Amino acid sequence: AEIGAEEGLRIDDAVLEESASHGVVYSETFLSPDFCGGGDVSAWREYLAAIEEAAAEAEARMGIVLKGIVTCIRHAGPEQAKRVALCAAETRGDFLTGYGMAGAELMGRPGDFAYSFDMAREAGLRITCHAGEWGGPEMVADTVRDLRPERIGHGISAARDPDLVDKLAEDGIVLEVCPGSN
Repeated sequence: AEIGAEEGLRIDDAVLEESASHGVVYSETFLSPDFCGGGDVSAWREYLAAIEEAAAEAEARMGIVLKGIVTCIRHAGPEQAKRVALCAAETRGDFLTGYGMAGAELMGRPGDFAYSFDMAREAGLRITCHAGEWGGPEMVADTVRDLRPERIGHGISAARDPDLVDKLAEDGIVLEVCPGSN
């Protein structure tokens, strides 16, 4: 379901307030034009402006910095990912730190989404991907090869392939590992 700007602002404020109460000073949130603006650049721009305003207010009030990563939803497919990447490219700036992918990891292959990642990279966005939570070390290796991310969320299964771990270290690719979900 699509989330309206006001609802999104209330959610962001609550999350930032809770995070700040635990001493968090910097946070990144995954935002998808699929859920916030329906993939329409104009609607996305409006939604994003509201989120940026709320982030600025939270920083002034609580001292916590919020940035966004535009995220395509894997199970929506590569063509929709291109529309999401266009939204990201058209709204890049200080608030948006990157472009990524989330969703049903076992649907499609990373290379299917290469065009959208190239588009985001060319727009100056940094690349992060969800891989290796369910797809094993092969999914991490395919993601590294096909999408060239700087960070991989849930890449824990890479540990089962020593050569892949060496490649990740050599390439300086960070694994975002969450003890609560990994």
